[in-house]
Amino acid sequence: MERRLKGKSIERPFAAARLRQHHWIFLRAIACVDGRIIGNDDDIRVFDVKHLKGLEFEAVFFIAIDALAEAKPDLFDKYLYVGATRAAAYLGITCNRHLPSRLETLRGLLSTDWKPERTGG
Repeated sequence: MERRLKGKSIERPFAAARLRQHHWIFLRAIACVDGRIIGNDDDIRVFDVKHLKGLEFEAVFFIAIDALAEAKPDLFDKYLYVGATRAAAYLGITCNRHLPSRLETLRGLLSTDWKPERTGG
């Protein structure tokens, strides 16, 4: 999803925030700015959805998909299709406030209270 704050890409800050939040699982979040594939295979790579065409990932996450639907209503279906079809095994979706109406038919398949399992200390 394209996220901009005063004209600046927030892929790097988003990746850094995920790294700080999930440091206990020993994965690195790498911002792949402008679609550049960087990092190692075991890193979490954060891409803007517009750079995903032709790539495949074990897991794909849409963060704040309701914000995407509001910010890019003309591109929402395209971005959703491209992102969802890049996921080989897992598709994760989060919302800030509400599930976009285009996804309402999936509500029964979605969890509303998922929490990661912590392992170790």
